[in-house]
Amino acid sequence: MTAEFVLTSPGEESIGPRLARLRQERGLSTAAAAAKLHCDETILQALETERFNEIGARVFAQGHLRRYAEFLGAPVDEVLAEWSRRGAAFAQPDLTQVPRPPARAVDPQAVGRRVGYVAAAVVITLAAWWILQGGGVEKPSAAPAPAAPVATASMAIAPKAAVESLPVAPVAELPPVVAAPVVVPAVVAPVIVETPVATPPARAQLALALTPSSAESWVEVYDAAGKRVFFDLVRRGNRIDVQGAAPLRVLLGRADVTAMEVDGRAVTIPAGFMFNSTAHFTIAHDGKLARVVKSAENASASSTLAPSTP
Repeated sequence: MTAEFVLTSPGEESIGPRLARLRQERGLSTAAAAAKLHCDETILQALETERFNEIGARVFAQGHLRRYAEFLGAPVDEVLAEWSRRGAAFAQPDLTQVPRPPARAVDPQAVGRRVGYVAAAVVITLAAWWILQGGGVEKPSAAPAPAAPVATASMAIAPKAAVESLPVAPVAELPPVVAAPVVVPAVVAPVIVETPVATPPARAQLALALTPSSAESWVEVYDAAGKRVFFDLVRRGNRIDVQGAAPLRVLLGRADVTAMEVDGRAVTIPAGFMFNSTAHFTIAHDGKLARVVKSAENASASSTLAPSTP
């Protein structure tokens, strides 16, 4: 944190005492003024005691200073001119660290059960296939073919003369045997049908338009890959158009005065998303908004960095 600094020379009423005097003239306490401005009382106390570094980055301190001066009826241009002329530099806020949900723990017992189920299914499949193939069943042996009769000595043998005197029938000439053509079936190549592999759909691109109406607003926009697509202070009345893969993560310093369009459609930022006029949320591919909630360890930091920009 940088050292504190003096905004005015000796003898002049500095910014902090001027704000405190105007508040007392209105008969308000710092708690009552903070309730009307919807911010923390510690922020107004830091402005009146000129402990600007405790508020956070320069853009947030300047935004609270403008709002408080407008509320008390102080000359805003004069106060901001004094701020710019004698103010010290602040470090840029580091708002890119958004808490991620904790990774799901892997249950080793669940993994073991799944592996066991797969192994059991493989064993059952192999056993069924082995049974269907006839494994373990003895096949009946083929019956032996009948033996050809064998001539024995007891059989009657015809006399040679009788055999020679038997008439011999003439042998008719047989027609030539013509071999039938062998038809070889054509081998048909198997038809392979390629199943198209479905490609994952591309991430939806969202067109986002933001227009601060009556005050300046700090704007940060990140795409689905965490890439920063916009990071700047937008003047009132100016419109910015950004585009990125959904979901988009958006941080607005003055969400209460910023008009928003998603894909050309006007979208209202819920009041429950705002804290000290600052809103931090995501936009899904269908245009739905979800609030980004800080983790417990960043709760104190968020109360300091959350104030709206002018």
